[in-house]
Formats: sequence, structure tokens, C-alpha cells
Amino acid sequence: MNVVGKNTTVQTLISLLPEETSEKLSQYHSSGDAYLEMKVNGEVGPEAYPSLKVTFGLSKATLYHPDIQTKIQDVNLEGSYANPSMLRPETASLTLKNMKGDLNARNFSANLSIKNFNNPFVVCDFSGELEITSLFSFYPMPDIKNPKGILQADISLAGEIELLKHKATAQQVKTTGHVVMQNLQFDYGAHDALFREINGTLQFNNNDLAISNVNLRLGNSDFLLNGFLKTSSRTCSLKTSRLV
Repeated sequence: MNVVGKNTTVQTLISLLPEETSEKLSQYHSSGDAYLEMKVNGEVGPEAYPSLKVTFGLSKATLYHPDIQTKIQDVNLEGSYANPSMLRPETASLTLKNMKGDLNARNFSANLSIKNFNNPFVVCDFSGELEITSLFSFYPMPDIKNPKGILQADISLAGEIELLKHKATAQQVKTTGHVVMQNLQFDYGAHDALFREINGTLQFNNNDLAISNVNLRLGNSDFLLNGFLKTSSRTCSLKTSRLV
């Protein structure tokens, strides 16, 4: 079976993903140009599943959630989804390349590859500047409230996401690049601890983190952090200055 779709929507593309993934993304909508071509080939039976291959893309599109005001605009991307056995998520792969867009008039670009939806192996990179207010409204995190400020990032990641959940294996996920924080502010946790005036640079290199001139204020105290977190050797060297 061959299907070609023109002037379609992001909802159509999302519906082709595994159920667990598509449910998380089903609230998002789109406008603009979207296209897809789908091919299904093979036997259908109790022990047989056909293969599925989908190529798709967006051109000058807008992505948004109906319950929030933030939109990602002027989105362009090329994508593909393939699974040699349609109902087995562990054999599926998703690729998004040449992603570009604007989030509140700030440009970004990215690439993403995911293999094995049961235990995802992810390769991705991101470059751009983001207002964290718009970032967290588009993808909220319950423990962080009232975020403000700007992030400049040029980072890449490769590894199994499951490994990040455990300290003993997190070092096997490779990350490189840097993040520059500019006047960040947010309330954190159940007691709404206010972190403010956060500035500085985080540098990632093969799971080691360098903290360079990170300033922040917590309550009536000022902190200055410099140092290294070397997960490869499980050592930490961090210098903290505090002014009360």
C-alpha cells in the first residue's frame, strides 16, 4: 500500500508513531505546509507484521499547543520513520534532520535520530538561542515555575536515554558543547525556592562538566561557582564563593 499526503497536518504525522509516543504529542497542532509519503509492504497475520516506511516534512510551518500562547514558527524539517515489523517498537527508527525554526523570534537548528522505541538510543544536536519562558511554556516541567532569562546553546548528545536514569551508567551517554546562561530566574520545588540572576557557562565534554563563572542569588546570598564534575573518573572539584 502506498499513500501520498499533501497539505496534511502534524497530527497526521504523529498518529503514525508508536502509541506511547503519539499520546504524549497528540495535543500539538500545526499550520503551514506538511507532506508525507507512506509505504506498507508485507504479510499480515498472527505472527507476521508488514514493514512501514514514512517520509515526511514541514515547510514554513507553525507548531503550537492549543492551551498555551507559545508557538514555534517558520519551521522547516525533513523526516523519516521506518519499521521493518510494524507492531514492534524495538525495531523502529525515527530521523528528523535540518530542523530550523523560530521560538519567540529567536532562531534555532537541530537534528534528531531515535532507534528502538522500547529503549531509545538517541543522537541529537541543537544550536540556538532560547527564552526559557517560551521553552518551558511549550514543554513544561512541574518542579520549575516562573522561569525567565535566556539560554544560548550549542550541544550534542548520543546514547541510550535509560542510562541517564542511573548514576553508574550515565557516563556512557556522550555529550559535548556548551550552554551560556543569561539572567536566569525560576522558582524550584515544593517550597518555591527562588533562584535568580543566574549567569555563566556550562561546558560538556565526554560526560565531564566544566562550570565557569556561574553567578546566582538564592535568598539573600550570592554564589560564584567554578570547577569540574568529572563523571568519567567520578571526581568533583568545585570552588564556591558565598557572600551573605
